[in-house]
Amino acid sequence: MFSIKKSTHKTLAPRKQPPRDRELMDRLGAIELGYHPLVVDYNADINKLVLAGGYRHISNQAKHLIAKNLFLRSIKHGQETLSVVRIQFGREMSLHSAGDLIYATGLRLTWIMELLHWGITYPKQQQKFPIVAPGAIARTGESCLVFLDGDSISGRDLASVPLGSALTANTRFLAIDPSPL
Repeated sequence: MFSIKKSTHKTLAPRKQPPRDRELMDRLGAIELGYHPLVVDYNADINKLVLAGGYRHISNQAKHLIAKNLFLRSIKHGQETLSVVRIQFGREMSLHSAGDLIYATGLRLTWIMELLHWGITYPKQQQKFPIVAPGAIARTGESCLVFLDGDSISGRDLASVPLGSALTANTRFLAIDPSPL
């Protein structure tokens, strides 16, 4: 007699949205959710990730923060496949308010390493709308948030805004779904 083993191979096809999405959207007050698999190497050199992103423009503040490596560090090491949730609230919102809503649903804020891997993996996404990783905060005299921006005509940017800035209704926020892929 023989037995058939279940495959443990994880594919990188877009994940189907679980039934809890309607409830999650309601709890977040979101108008759009999207799930995307993302492979992140937490040991990667941040400068090499920026180069691999092929950005048309990098703001002076973002260049300074990356050069000095002033970002809050993740506690992860090695390589991991994550389920990233792309959230659009559809209204102007502060980073603090968005972070509170994201945490309240059990999702985790994304970090700078995850944002940079996102830019490399999904370059066309940031040509449609600004993409924020709520945990991509730098420790400086004036804390700021680094985010992905751009458009289909002029290209892709790595930009920054002061932490207290209101983010537009078109902004997408990235969060990590801790449930397995």
